[in-house]
Amino acid sequence: MESNEWVLVEQLTWLQGNDFENMYSIRRLTSVTAILCLLMLLYLLSGLDNFEKQYVRSRAKTDLRRGLKVPAHKKSIPIMPSNVLEPRLLSDRVKSLVHKIRVDQQSGGARVKLIHVNMTRERILRTYEQELMASETMEQAKPPWELAGGWIEPTRHIIPPAEPQLGQVLKDLSSTKIIRADVADRGTQLKLKLTFEDGQEVFFKPQFYSRDHVIHGEPYAGADRHNGEIAAFHIGRLLGFNRCPLVAGRKVNIEELRNISTQVLERTFYREGDEWCFFGKCRYCKRSSGVCGTSGIIEGAVVLLLPKKYVLQNHRSPWQRTYRKGTYAR
Repeated sequence: MESNEWVLVEQLTWLQGNDFENMYSIRRLTSVTAILCLLMLLYLLSGLDNFEKQYVRSRAKTDLRRGLKVPAHKKSIPIMPSNVLEPRLLSDRVKSLVHKIRVDQQSGGARVKLIHVNMTRERILRTYEQELMASETMEQAKPPWELAGGWIEPTRHIIPPAEPQLGQVLKDLSSTKIIRADVADRGTQLKLKLTFEDGQEVFFKPQFYSRDHVIHGEPYAGADRHNGEIAAFHIGRLLGFNRCPLVAGRKVNIEELRNISTQVLERTFYREGDEWCFFGKCRYCKRSSGVCGTSGIIEGAVVLLLPKKYVLQNHRSPWQRTYRKGTYAR
């Protein structure tokens, strides 16, 4: 009787051991299956990403073969500053620019590169057009400068990739009343510091040349072009950089500007014929390089300053140079 009980105990012990091994095997099989499923999912996601990139490359090559043509009457119309809220014209001009870049790359033996990885050109332009058109009449819950200050993420961007109220802020840059004008003496180029009626300060870079004027000589010859600031801002947006300060074109009555000038700025005003001119204060500013109005109006670019809470660090430009042949920057 005792031997039978002992055999029964051994059988029960053996069954319990087998159950434990079976449970361990099932758990291990489940873990392996889960890992395999995860690896398969990652593989599929990688395949989808590669497919999207191949599709974008294919679209770029197709556009290059077809060629992009802009009507002659649209090529002759400047984008900035008066028609900043005409995105259809901007779309045509940017398409022409993108095509030219690709053709230049191909003719130089370089591979056709994507200008923007995540979005096709059409999607960039469509998004940009929609936000400008929608924001022109949009009511703002905050003052425009407070609104723009809230867009800033110091390590990422000054403007979000898609911001429906951008057009309204640019419009306010072009139309808000100016109550004070002063010199902005930092830097090598002529610019003014303007104060709006709500206290916001901006830089004003006046127009030196007509849009079709050609400057000959060294790469650094001549003054900055005001519309270069505007074009850089919009092209940077279209290419997804979003790090350029907000800028818009504006026309100002130069005599009204003189009437609200500080004493330092007013002393730089002078007359040439019937027009008022000024040369401001900067490293290379002098009377012989001043700017004058046309029929009493001067055109320029208005650049919105960052909120004062942001303290910028000085970084030396890797392209720094001197203005003397054979002399390198130290």
